[in-house]
Amino acid sequence: MEPFHRSGLVLLLLLLTACAVAGPGTTTSSPSLSDPAEISSSTPSPVNLALRKVTVASAQTIQEPSGNAVDGDAETVWSAGAGPNQWIQIDLDGTMTVTRIRLTAAQFPAGDTVHQVWAGSDPDNMRFIYEFRGFTDDADLLEFVPVIPPTNIRFIKIVTTQSPSWVAWREVEVIGYASEEIPSQQPVGEVADVIYYNGQILTMEPNRPTAQALAVKDGLILAVGSEAEVMNYKGDGTKLVDILGMTLTPGFIDSHAHRIGDRWHFGDPSAEQMMEKALSQGLTSIHELFVTDQRLDELVNMADAMPLRVSMYLTMNFEYDYTQWWRAYQPLHQYSPYLQIAGLKITLDREWGEQVFFSQAQFTQMVLDATEAGWQVATHSFSPTANEIVLNGYEAGLNGNSNDTLRLRLEHIGTMTDDQLDKMAALGIIGSVGFINAGSLPDDASFKLYIPATEVQHTARWRDLIETGVFLIGNTDDPWCCTDWRNGFNGPSYEATVVQSIYQGVTRTTFTGRPPEPWQVAQAITVQEALEMLTINGAYAAQQEDVIGSLKPGKYADIVILSANPLTTPVEQLPDIYVVMTMVGGEVKYCAPGQQDVCGNNP
Repeated sequence: MEPFHRSGLVLLLLLLTACAVAGPGTTTSSPSLSDPAEISSSTPSPVNLALRKVTVASAQTIQEPSGNAVDGDAETVWSAGAGPNQWIQIDLDGTMTVTRIRLTAAQFPAGDTVHQVWAGSDPDNMRFIYEFRGFTDDADLLEFVPVIPPTNIRFIKIVTTQSPSWVAWREVEVIGYASEEIPSQQPVGEVADVIYYNGQILTMEPNRPTAQALAVKDGLILAVGSEAEVMNYKGDGTKLVDILGMTLTPGFIDSHAHRIGDRWHFGDPSAEQMMEKALSQGLTSIHELFVTDQRLDELVNMADAMPLRVSMYLTMNFEYDYTQWWRAYQPLHQYSPYLQIAGLKITLDREWGEQVFFSQAQFTQMVLDATEAGWQVATHSFSPTANEIVLNGYEAGLNGNSNDTLRLRLEHIGTMTDDQLDKMAALGIIGSVGFINAGSLPDDASFKLYIPATEVQHTARWRDLIETGVFLIGNTDDPWCCTDWRNGFNGPSYEATVVQSIYQGVTRTTFTGRPPEPWQVAQAITVQEALEMLTINGAYAAQQEDVIGSLKPGKYADIVILSANPLTTPVEQLPDIYVVMTMVGGEVKYCAPGQQDVCGNNP
């Protein structure tokens, strides 16, 4: 059907609407985010560069030629006389800097449309710069304001690939300046080394949870905010990186792992190789929860050359043997910005209560030995019997004080009674929970042997913990999470990625796809909660919340770029999200193949 042209209310497609309909790698910038050139008092007023310029089109009717789209009259129309794919191209008659593109639709009936914008100095070698995608009606106004105005542009081409009607435009406006008229821009204050823009930024800062751009200088975060705000830190040497609508988050923190110390599970990799693997999964910090004196020496020798941050927990026992080698060290000792001693580790039970290594009196004394010297203690405990011992011992160690200073941790938690949950919340004990394979517990032989069927609903009760006020941190417990260690490592092994851990925490669905039972689903967490537990909460647990864990000026530039936003991705598609880039201290440590442009530089 030929388009029916009528006058109507012009609808400006603002940023929120455009983001809701934009496809992968596309965004719309709000007119309020004008580029610095447009708002500078020394810059000439922008003009419609397309007005009455030469046009060509894929097709046109005799009554409605392509020139009608640039004649300044919205009542006249260019019509291709056919449906998609169709295009119109404008010669701006000189190299220009484009600050805005405005398209007034000529369309009936209304419906979903897709329009691509291409630009360049050579009509045979133009580059894609934007895509409009969404529901459009006749006389609607589609507008794109690039944050970084493309320069040296002579040709603009609008290609329509989807439309419910013939392809047509009432008016195509290309706003900007002749390139030689643009004055140089002077930054306000400090100059960033790199600015990441055109993204969805999740800061983990409650006062400003989302942003559009982030600036980095000298390994630290310089600015976080709107694109207009952050671009104030742009200087001549600033690298500008368009992240194409992807999602930027703080670097992830695995708050309980044995990735380095127990790497022998994976054969014979080096510590460096295990760290590189962690970086590819978006991890910028690891809490190593079983560091012996030999493992400590290995890590200290690497302190200045580590590619990520490691917080060590020195072991206090080997099963029933209480060792005191840790007394030669000081809590929170920093070997480098990448390596610290965070605390001490007690392993209290095995499996689900098969063995409990210390009595209440013995455990309490171990806790007192540590806390009186100012140490944080993290205790491995799965069974209700062991959890009772831990909470009683921690109560003695706190001696009526809050846990804000020591930050005592309970690792795994396992099965916990209602009374124990309430006591844990009252004492302010940090809970460290493993997202991976929590859904597979009904198949675990030890779990079925030691946890009565009447108590399963008290297992991995993360929802209850959160709602009772317990502060939770998240972990993978790699490699123990993901190898068949009970059968001599002869079974399958899995990749304990951060994205996979979020998916399993939210759905309680395991690597095998085992459907979760109702009691497991009832204890699942949200994606937002999982992200907090893997970032800012994990930083707090290792006394590092002032330097990592969220995107805030002054903190280390430990950041991750993800292919999609976990908060808006359908739950069943969460495993499809992948890590595009991992940065530690302002240096790109991992870049996914083919993503060098988004990473900003080669790793």
